[in-house]
Amino acid sequence: MRLTFGAIGLFCLVGLVQSHPFYEVANPDQIVKSIPAVASEFPYTTLLKLNGSLCGGSLIGSSHVLTAAHCLYDHAVSEVSSFNVIVNMLSVGGGGNGAVIRGVKNFIVHPNYNPNTQDNDVALLVLNSPITNIEPVVLPADTRDSSVRAQ
Repeated sequence: MRLTFGAIGLFCLVGLVQSHPFYEVANPDQIVKSIPAVASEFPYTTLLKLNGSLCGGSLIGSSHVLTAAHCLYDHAVSEVSSFNVIVNMLSVGGGGNGAVIRGVKNFIVHPNYNPNTQDNDVALLVLNSPITNIEPVVLPADTRDSSVRAQ
């Protein structure tokens, strides 16, 4: 009996952590206590359409998007021709005034990414052409010479 409940629990857990295709994404109007973003409030936020899967990222340079390695781990570099990055959008659909769409020409997953522990869960997308009309996110300054240290 315990084995049966354990197996059912395992299947439920796997079902919860599985990524979902674009058409299965939850309705953003159903997010509890959400506050809609104002147009251009977070222009550097990106929607990544990765051959049927969705992920998020941040524009960190005119041709580079920072994202999570788990978004790209199961994809081959040969798939990049089907990847799209949408910047400065207000909906999961990617539309909106001022939205910019770019293709991807390459991606780099952290060489020490561990899918079991999620250690080093970071990756970089290289866009096929630069985005020059949207400012990238402002990254924190180098803290090596300051009294502020990460623990």
